[in-house]
Amino acid sequence: MICAVRIEYQFVSERFNGDVISSPCVVGGPLLASILALKYHFAGFELVFQKSIRREKSMSFSDTEALKRQLLADDAQFAELAHTHGEYERRLSELASLHYPSAEEQMEEATLKKKKLYLKDQMETIIRRYKEQQQVAGH
Repeated sequence: MICAVRIEYQFVSERFNGDVISSPCVVGGPLLASILALKYHFAGFELVFQKSIRREKSMSFSDTEALKRQLLADDAQFAELAHTHGEYERRLSELASLHYPSAEEQMEEATLKKKKLYLKDQMETIIRRYKEQQQVAGH
């Protein structure tokens, strides 16, 4: 346990300070692979956690949903993105219900997933921009 803590400390130190702290223990084989996997897994968590700490005020889930409804009614671009996103979702549901999809259907499914994700990113960008405008107006 002490070795794992020291090694994890070494990884954190390398990531943030550039310092290398040597560990007095020798680790190899499956234990080393597990530690490296944990390092990779938690690196993303730490970045997400740091981003969430930086946010001063975040909207609640219900506020965000209300904002989405407002944007659907008031923002033509957001409404079009949401409509297309829904069409992709319906088609993906149809494709997922197929027991033996053809190669073309599998390719269509993969393509639709990417397009749907792209649309969601665009919608989130609009939401984020609107939230930033609200924060600036509120200050």
